[in-house]
Amino acid sequence: MLGYTLAELQGKHHSMLVPPEERNAPAYRQFWASLIAGKHITAEYRHQNKDGEDVWLRASYTPILDLSGKPVRIIKFATDITNEKTYALDQSQQLQAISKNQAVIELGLDGTILNANDRFLALFGYSLAEIQGRHHLIFVPPEERGAEPYRQFWQRLRTGQYQSAEYKRIGKAGREIWLQATYNPILDAAGHPVRILKVATDVTAQKQATAEFLSQITAIHRTQAVIEFSLDGTILNANENFCRLLGYRLEDIKGRPHGILLDPTERGSPEFTALWERLRAGEHVTGEFRRLAADGREVWIQASYNTIHDSEGKPIRIVNFATDITAQRAESANLLSQISAIHRTHAVLELALDGVITKANEKFLEMSGYTMAELQGAHGDIMVPQDELWLQAHRTMWANLNQGHYEAGEYRRIGKDGREFWLRASFNPVLDAAGKPTKIVAFASDMTREKQAAAAAELDALTGLPNRILMNDRISQAITLSRRHHSRLALLFLDLDGFKKVNDSYGHPVGDKLLQAIAARLTDALRRSDTVSRQSGDEFLVLLAELRAPEDAALISSNLLAEIAKPFTIDGHDLNITTSIGIALYPEDAADPDSLIKNADIAMYQAKEAHRNAYQFFRPSMNARAQARRSIEANLRRAIERDEFSLAYQPKINIQTGEIIGAEALIRWTNPELGNVPPARFIPVAEDCGLITPIGAWVLRTACTQAQAWVDAGAPQMRLAVNISAMQFANLGFPEMVETILEETRLAPHALELEVSEKDLMKSPDLAINVLQHLRDAGVMIAVDDFGTGVSSLSFLCRLPIRSLKIDESFIRDHTPHENAPRIVKSVIAMAHRLNWQVVGEGVETQEELDFLRANDCDEAQGNYFGRAQPAEQFAALRATGIFGGNLKLALPNASLTNITTTKEWPRP
Repeated sequence: MLGYTLAELQGKHHSMLVPPEERNAPAYRQFWASLIAGKHITAEYRHQNKDGEDVWLRASYTPILDLSGKPVRIIKFATDITNEKTYALDQSQQLQAISKNQAVIELGLDGTILNANDRFLALFGYSLAEIQGRHHLIFVPPEERGAEPYRQFWQRLRTGQYQSAEYKRIGKAGREIWLQATYNPILDAAGHPVRILKVATDVTAQKQATAEFLSQITAIHRTQAVIEFSLDGTILNANENFCRLLGYRLEDIKGRPHGILLDPTERGSPEFTALWERLRAGEHVTGEFRRLAADGREVWIQASYNTIHDSEGKPIRIVNFATDITAQRAESANLLSQISAIHRTHAVLELALDGVITKANEKFLEMSGYTMAELQGAHGDIMVPQDELWLQAHRTMWANLNQGHYEAGEYRRIGKDGREFWLRASFNPVLDAAGKPTKIVAFASDMTREKQAAAAAELDALTGLPNRILMNDRISQAITLSRRHHSRLALLFLDLDGFKKVNDSYGHPVGDKLLQAIAARLTDALRRSDTVSRQSGDEFLVLLAELRAPEDAALISSNLLAEIAKPFTIDGHDLNITTSIGIALYPEDAADPDSLIKNADIAMYQAKEAHRNAYQFFRPSMNARAQARRSIEANLRRAIERDEFSLAYQPKINIQTGEIIGAEALIRWTNPELGNVPPARFIPVAEDCGLITPIGAWVLRTACTQAQAWVDAGAPQMRLAVNISAMQFANLGFPEMVETILEETRLAPHALELEVSEKDLMKSPDLAINVLQHLRDAGVMIAVDDFGTGVSSLSFLCRLPIRSLKIDESFIRDHTPHENAPRIVKSVIAMAHRLNWQVVGEGVETQEELDFLRANDCDEAQGNYFGRAQPAEQFAALRATGIFGGNLKLALPNASLTNITTTKEWPRP
């Protein structure tokens, strides 16, 4: 135990085992005076072994008396408790560290206040005498005292459930105090609640320490008890201390087996059998053991079983020297309960004094993303951001910790995956018996969400750019500086062209990544003094401060247009997108942030209506147009439900026979406030604000319903053409919608022809082919509208499952500016026929244009020359009589009237 041989000790004074500073102390002299007087002494003592190291013993000094009752020598029984003392000291130091920064109050199970520390008293403004013995209700707001939640709160505590949350409490002066508090039931050794330990942090001003539990653990020591056994475990003798310890009389246990002192479940256990096998073999066994007292009480002893040998060295009996540690075990259970409660509610990290990580609990591992294997042995600096690692504050913190000073605050850290997390933490040096730091224990709570919530108030969650709130503040500051410096600033309002089609075609995750990529490009393209912000959806604001001239805003806008127009590659998709930019200047266009944003927005819409992929400076005259556009949009949103739309039908004819072979359905809008609004005015607005999808669905459903109504009325079936916008076409569910409408209206699929412009097809060629093939497989006819205005290749056209091409009217009109138009039209017709496609000439206005198309074998034509678009009833009459107006018979001299009419009369709907 102490490392000496008997020869090295025999004849030496006991003081050689005592630390030098204690040898001449009055306490040591008094200790020997008591022994010489015959007094029995049992306590815990610090000795030094042969190497000068501290060894703690739980020892009993017993004077041996002669016949006259005079002490003649001292017998000392001792047990090595060095590990126990080291563990208890370590745990005690952790709890002392917690107590430095926490407010603590102890409560009975009925809510009676038992004790409170200085921090708690200072926080609430009371003295201990003012609250001791009163009920916890004095801290609870009046409106909560009789409420059911408060009653259930105490019911849970009494059943051993800890409670942790933020609570509103009232101090002595009526001051409202918010606490982050944990109410911890403290359990006895049997696991039953005996009192409540409340550990709290003042978070009224968002400042708190982190460790939430403290308690003082006091070791209770008893004198040793001695009992003797035969080798078969029969009890031979026991001293008074042992009998008193377990509540027996000697005659109750003498001659009975050792097993009567054990729980019945342990008497035949492998561990008990192995113990006696070792003892019979002559081994010395020490440890902690659970025993049962006479009244059934559970008693824990620190004991050593010592084999006594005869003169020949054979074991003859066993002597057990024991110390009652039941109270110590109970306190240890108390300590473990508190530490367990802390580990349930806090992240805990232990570090050596050099910063190397030694331990971490599950909450810390979960928070950081590391495993214990990855952290153990690593330096704590692996989680410190690089920009903070070499700051003086970080070095000062560790210098203070190594001097035994406590540190607390809010800390930013980096997890395994590079994710940033925030801690509200206290770093607590744990001291040894000499008061020197041995390690650091950090108690922390996760405040990442709190920090993220604060950041979210100013930053856009998707792009990380300043949001609307922060941008408005920056614009206000920039205006103030510009006013002070007599300078100019510009605000750019950016709206992406056709972004909705990206979402519809590729899904919102791709759209979100595109917005992030655009945000990065904008940021990289601007000066550090400029600010880019995401307003909402696909809208961005750019603040250009300290401009010398408006031309600078134009130059930067041109650069931004070029940057955005460069292709993006997102999840394997090559995406092309442009933007429209409106520019408003301070002080010329507005004097406050809201007006500046509004005017830049107006200018942006002008850029979008004019060309797209362009910028426009704000002009006062734009306000009137913006008001008109807003009026159109506002009325357009209610047009369907108010039944303001209607369809007009323009006939298509077979050029060679003059027969009406179909019609094109064209939308018309009559609004009580705006009157008759031309499609050219409201269709672009509908596309910009996303209304084109429901409007297009209404057109398709209404046209199909009318076409089937004519058939039901006895008319021969004809093809009805409906225009499809790019936004409708890009919707992945569009083919299914068409099939549903055909099924609901009972119209034969081949009677419907969908017209898609060449430009729209070329925006997403692969998507176009898939959608068109789906529709063609369903039996729907497909036509390419406005052919000649796009840039489609012949190889692409050959892949399209289409029925016909519609040559754009700009190539047909006799006043066309294209010198080569006639040759182009002839080539297109010849190519289409080789591919078995029909060719339609649109916008025919004159006899000459009709003659030209007929001479070049064009199949079909439509235009005002044959009749303007008309309501359904007038079109039915036109189709029934064959009267077009104009000189149609002259246009087709080889055709009789019956050639250009339907010979069967049928009722009009």
